[in-house]
Amino acid sequence: MGQRWLRELGVAKPPRAGRTCNDWSERRPHLAGKLGVSLAKQLFALEWIERTAAPRAVRVTDTGRRKLQALLGLEV
Repeated sequence: MGQRWLRELGVAKPPRAGRTCNDWSERRPHLAGKLGVSLAKQLFALEWIERTAAPRAVRVTDTGRRKLQALLGLEV
């Protein structure tokens, strides 16, 4: 199901597995590895996230908020 969802989102060749990495600034795990990179690239392409002035930080756009709520039930 996850690979199908990623393909529908536009990640052409989703990697088979992701891994977690502890974020150095937030002290919380995030999706890393090839899957994390592929998903982030697609979310940038869809303009669901955008870079901020702070290095390595992103912001969820209004479109991203609506889409993530509709697709995943996430409140961002």
